[in-house]
Amino acid sequence: MTGSRIAVVHDWLDTWRGGENVLAEILHVYPEASLFALVDFLPDECRTLLAGKYATTSFLQRLPGARRYFRALLPLFPRAIESLDLAGYDLVLSSSHAVAKGARTTSGQTHICYCHTPMRYAWDLREQYLAALGLDSGVRGTLAHRMLDRVRDWDRRTSASVMHFIANSEYIRDRIALCYGRDATVIYPPVDVNFFAPADDANGDGISTFPAATHARPFWGAGVKAAGPAGLVSQRVQRFQWKVRPRFLAEFSCE
Repeated sequence: MTGSRIAVVHDWLDTWRGGENVLAEILHVYPEASLFALVDFLPDECRTLLAGKYATTSFLQRLPGARRYFRALLPLFPRAIESLDLAGYDLVLSSSHAVAKGARTTSGQTHICYCHTPMRYAWDLREQYLAALGLDSGVRGTLAHRMLDRVRDWDRRTSASVMHFIANSEYIRDRIALCYGRDATVIYPPVDVNFFAPADDANGDGISTFPAATHARPFWGAGVKAAGPAGLVSQRVQRFQWKVRPRFLAEFSCE
């Protein structure tokens, strides 16, 4: 890509999770790229992981209280991501779990999307998200469903502007096909496998344990089935333990 101008578009920057690990690797490969996002409130201690880069942001960054409440502005996300000026860039790389893939591009630009997932709350996990927010019934629930219908339609429509999709797993490749009718190449995300420490068999029941990691959401828990390494789904409670930070051991139970 010598001589090409490259733009990297991320959904938003306010903390460090798996998606940001992928973003860091993209910027490592393309250190000359310009970074864009809806908002950028990344803590200073994480900034070095992005080679000190700050994102060019949308109008959401300047709204009062945006640092704390920007997620509540979901109805404005499509307009905000489309407001980013990517003119003059030859290659646009979007790192998307929400709206980054909807960044406005032209026919003369190459747009490649690394898709962490199609927007969950607009597609198959809508009911769980709305229930967790108390928006699963009544007038407010009806309005929320209508808003998410519009966001989902926008999400499907803007998928056509992506020239190539990259999925972070076979599962997400299937979801991209289901939601967008598009094929995707699977490139697994970076994982520090030496960081995770599977728990010992504390119960002495001879059941093998395996590590799992996720960004926990408030509605996860009861009713979630745990799939083992062989792809078998267990109906019984499985307890997973893993170190997510030094000196901190997290436990999650799924059934």
